Amino acid sequence: MNKIMLSEINDGDIVSVLKIPSSSWIDTLISFFERSPIFHSFIAVWIDEELHALQMDPQKHNLVPIQDYSYNPLHVIRRPSFVTFNKEAIIKEGLKENYSFLGALAAGLQEYDQKIKYNSNTKFCSQFCIWVWANGGYHHFSSTILNPAMLEKEAIKNNLTVLEVF
Repeated sequence: MNKIMLSEINDGDIVSVLKIPSSSWIDTLISFFERSPIFHSFIAVWIDEELHALQMDPQKHNLVPIQDYSYNPLHVIRRPSFVTFNKEAIIKEGLKENYSFLGALAAGLQEYDQKIKYNSNTKFCSQFCIWVWANGGYHHFSSTILNPAMLEKEAIKNNLTVLEVF
C-alpha cells in the first residue's frame, strides 16, 4: 500500500481508522465483530488549514480535529476527481446526523443474524461516507455495506486508490 502524509489528505477523502492495542472497549468490540482492525471511517475536511474528521458518532462529536486519531493507523480512500464535494452542505448535514450506541449494536448484530431486524434511516460512519460520495456522483458502493472494513474492501475491489498515512 502506498503511503502519504496527513497533509496530503484531500477534502472528501474517506479515512479508515485502525485499532491499536490501547483502543477503547467499544473499538475493540467493533473490530472483533468486523473481523478487521478497521473500526471506524469518516470524511476528511479541511477547515482553516486544519484537518478534521466529519463523522457519525453516538456521542455527538461529529466534527473533530484529526488529532483525535493521532495514535491510530489510518488508511485513506482517495475521492475520485469526478466526485463533487460541497463541503459546507456536507458539514451542515453531518452535524445534524446522529445515532445511538444501541442502534449501532442492533445494526451490527443484524449482519450476523438476519432474524434481528433493525430498520432505520440512520447513517452509521461508513454509511455516511457512502452517502457523501453518492451525493457527489459516485454510485459504485453496495447499499448493503454496514461497516468500515466492508467499505474499504469494496473500495479496493472497485479499484479506488487506498493509501496508508505515515
